Amino acid sequence: DGFEDPSGSTDIELGDGVNIFLAGDSTVKDYSAAGMYMSGKAQSEGAWGEFLQSFFDSSKVKVQNYANGGRSSRNFINEGSLDKIKQNIKEGDYLFIQFGHNDCANGTGYLEDRYVPLGTPDADGVYPSTETPTPTSLVSKYGDTFYSYNCGGTYKWYLQQYIDAAKSVGAIPVLVTPVSRLYYNSDGTIKPHHDSTDKTTGTYVSSNDAYVTAVKQLASEQNV
Repeated sequence: DGFEDPSGSTDIELGDGVNIFLAGDSTVKDYSAAGMYMSGKAQSEGAWGEFLQSFFDSSKVKVQNYANGGRSSRNFINEGSLDKIKQNIKEGDYLFIQFGHNDCANGTGYLEDRYVPLGTPDADGVYPSTETPTPTSLVSKYGDTFYSYNCGGTYKWYLQQYIDAAKSVGAIPVLVTPVSRLYYNSDGTIKPHHDSTDKTTGTYVSSNDAYVTAVKQLASEQNV
């Protein structure tokens, strides 16, 4: 996914009942003309967040889709999108949180733009939820505050910020595992692909959809 301009109207009309806020990437974004970042012009892409409203009576449940292309759990926060959700979410609302596609991308250009490290798992395979420094190669450009407003963290640490934002007002956080890309093995099964080499804390290489595993671990740890 290319990182898209975050500009566009994010003024929303809150529903009278429950509001479901969506925080995510291009696989969640609303590409219809009504989409938050579409300026009234639809695109041919589609994502599950675009169609969620059709399952609800809008007078009782209204979907507020803040998801956008190229977003990771880190740059969604850095651009202020989580803050915009915080300004509107209230007790009884829901916050659906789906990141992973862009968090695991640490190739050329992506380390700076969107990558979020998993950190090294412990002996039981549990990934850490800890703060991490700015990657050494980027400190001279951004200083120690590059990864977030004041600090940065592992994938689970960033997801925790969304959980805390919802719980702080009595809303319900929901962690959504990243949807699979259509990357196939020769036998037709989808091969693991939410993995990366951790370039910020060493040479640990994750395997078998570790970012998906980390989401499931955090859900269990936080009873979400």
